[in-house]
Amino acid sequence: MTLIRMSMFVVVFIVLVADSGNGFTVGPPPLPSVCKTMSPQHHDYKAQTGESPFTVSIDRKETAGGQSVFVNLATTDPETKYIGFYVQARDENDNPVGVFTPNTDTKVHNCFGKRSNAAHHATGLVKKSNTTIIWTAPRNFQGEIVLTGTMMRDFVTYWVFLQSEPLIVTAADGLEEVVGNTLPLSGSGSSGSSSRPTPRPRPSLNATLFTLIDNIGSIFRFRLTNSSSGTGIGRRCDTDRVFNQWFCNLFSNPNAVGG
Repeated sequence: MTLIRMSMFVVVFIVLVADSGNGFTVGPPPLPSVCKTMSPQHHDYKAQTGESPFTVSIDRKETAGGQSVFVNLATTDPETKYIGFYVQARDENDNPVGVFTPNTDTKVHNCFGKRSNAAHHATGLVKKSNTTIIWTAPRNFQGEIVLTGTMMRDFVTYWVFLQSEPLIVTAADGLEEVVGNTLPLSGSGSSGSSSRPTPRPRPSLNATLFTLIDNIGSIFRFRLTNSSSGTGIGRRCDTDRVFNQWFCNLFSNPNAVGG
């Protein structure tokens, strides 16, 4: 083989390898349509219509917003393995929701401007029989979702829209309480009951700060008091002496308390 022929062979080989890798064998093609059709776009090869040897399953039937679920992609036949996959969690309107967590076997994909709401295999042409991926529900989401996937046995043989059992996503912990205590919008003009939390009553306080007794037995008691009208110093003076009455009146307060 001459040098020119060898060079042409190398160029053709590289082109063929690059072209065959444009599909899910090394990840989904960079086409917006993949997010909707979930098809690997392998030339004119169509998806299989018969029963799939692969399954998409989840580790529970119900979760809460913000919580994670294990998604399992597996084969029903030990002799049949897959080389690629693409998976989304779709809501009742067929929109991909939530976030997938990447790992050594899985990469994430952004669809329709949302971050990491799809996942695909991270290795090309490696046959597998089982893959586990972590998916996290949106914290503010409530409803039913279905994990939906495409799985490829080889470059020309694949199944699309394989579905798990429905997953019910309930309100995130604490979300209902936060919504219930939301303050009304300014200018709402509502004359009905308000969602504003009821103010807590002020705790009562009646503590003796100090007691004075002079050398002839006059008693001066000064207390810190608290009421709906505010906090103040109350006093009681058990004395008939004019000077002592004047001293006690220095602490005059409408909230004076008894002994």
